[in-house]
Amino acid sequence: MMPVMDGPAFIAALKLINPQAKVIAASGLSSSKFAVRAKELGAKHFLTKPYDVRSLLEMVNALIHDPA
Repeated sequence: MMPVMDGPAFIAALKLINPQAKVIAASGLSSSKFAVRAKELGAKHFLTKPYDVRSLLEMVNALIHDPA
């Protein structure tokens, strides 16, 4: 867990600062509600921990090449 604010609060604050920010969210919690909430707030992708480097790099590549 992050100190001060949770992931959804961080995504919301980041999007207020820069609405065009591209976000990949990650969580060790095994509930799909976290993925849904992150995507509602603007995360383009969601990784469930633990994840491997290849999965992360594939998501970063997809995010970089996403025209939106």
